[in-house]
Amino acid sequence: MNCDTNKCKFIRSRATDIPILPNGETLEDDSCRSGVFWCTHTMTAVGPDDDFVAPEKCQSVRQCYKKID
Repeated sequence: MNCDTNKCKFIRSRATDIPILPNGETLEDDSCRSGVFWCTHTMTAVGPDDDFVAPEKCQSVRQCYKKID
């Protein structure tokens, strides 16, 4: 699964703050394998719509979803 596809801007994980290298590349983003996600609206593992937070669940079908610009 590509975690960056349609990723909601409000989802966070333990791997959210992966550093950007001087050449502009990033280290491998393992955020979809971390298993720990939260929503910045609620600061919990449940979104404002009372559904769980995960890359495969936080998609455009949810009212709280906002695509990353």
